[in-house]
Amino acid sequence: MEIMERRHVRQLTAVEPSCSQLIQRRNPRHVCGGRFSHCSTSFCRQKCHCNRGSTCFAELATVKRSLELSILPELPWMRHCDLPLHLCVKPMQFAPSSWMEQINGFSDISSGACSAQRGIEILATIFDILRLMARKADNSAARHEYILRALQESGTVSIESLCKTFGASLATIRRDLADLEQRSLIKRVRGGAVPIGPLFYEPFRNDTSFQDKIASFAYEKRRIARVAAGMVQPGQTIALSGGTTTTEVVRNLKTMRGISIITNTVNVAMELSNCKDIEVIVTGGVLRGNWFTLIGPIANASTEMLFADIIFLGVDGIDAQRGLTCTNPAEAELLRKLTAQSTKKVVVADHSKLGHMSKYLLCPTRNIDCLITDSGASRGLIAPFEKQGISIIKA
Repeated sequence: MEIMERRHVRQLTAVEPSCSQLIQRRNPRHVCGGRFSHCSTSFCRQKCHCNRGSTCFAELATVKRSLELSILPELPWMRHCDLPLHLCVKPMQFAPSSWMEQINGFSDISSGACSAQRGIEILATIFDILRLMARKADNSAARHEYILRALQESGTVSIESLCKTFGASLATIRRDLADLEQRSLIKRVRGGAVPIGPLFYEPFRNDTSFQDKIASFAYEKRRIARVAAGMVQPGQTIALSGGTTTTEVVRNLKTMRGISIITNTVNVAMELSNCKDIEVIVTGGVLRGNWFTLIGPIANASTEMLFADIIFLGVDGIDAQRGLTCTNPAEAELLRKLTAQSTKKVVVADHSKLGHMSKYLLCPTRNIDCLITDSGASRGLIAPFEKQGISIIKA
């Protein structure tokens, strides 16, 4: 690290030498140098007091899903943290050890043993070093992911704002947008980019049932899908059932690299047809009309050779006592097999599906690990699932 950068790294702790002064001010902008004002209420204001200072940095990793969109340009490794940093097997992987040697106590934070009096000061210093690292490194992959997530959130991005966010040149950002457009992930427009619209399936010309269903609780489904996609890690194999919510999930997975997706749904495969970094495995079987799913003996036989790390299940109904249900017996049989061969079982369902029962049992609720629903789910609806030990996430 250059000498000038060393002085810059230590600047925050030189200006704010006293942990107690920081605590008294209770102003997260002093800790984060004004660069992370978005976390003032959701993180720093709640965490920056003496007896919690030593765990600030570790706890930041646990809330990364709500912060990553804003932090990602400067902390591109944040998307790799699924556990609090002090629980990571190799906490030093986020930076070269030569850099971390300059931060007295960094390894202690990683192991959860740092003193509270040093915690906040070290947090500020770590932010500073990682910001410098991010700017020095080639972060094209991180920039691409940020751009795609920003488009999912706001529907448009401008070249000017991206240049300011990353401190990058116009030429760099234009190359990023050209690369994403070449991969059919965005559409460039004058001054920026917009998302590529959902695929239009030919059957929609005569039958709007799928369109009508995907429009029902559309906002809730998109929020559920973003949370579900956040569970996926590079290198994993993901299984997806048919349905409108799982269609939204797969749209949020397009930005991933190095994952494999197993599905019995033709439209899911179509959604991913231009994603060269994702392996798509489609079961055989008999096409089920305009719902795009493949069912029957051939589909069942193919699932016997397939295993997944996570399966995302869309259902017609989920009842705490009666289980997961759907409207087609052949599809229930297929998904029952695929669920049994998946390590983690996650149901994605808006609140209208909770407590509702359809005709055919897919599997009992005791077989699932997690239910992702929306904020419209009342306490009375989710309590029966919690009693069974199912993890509930409200998007």
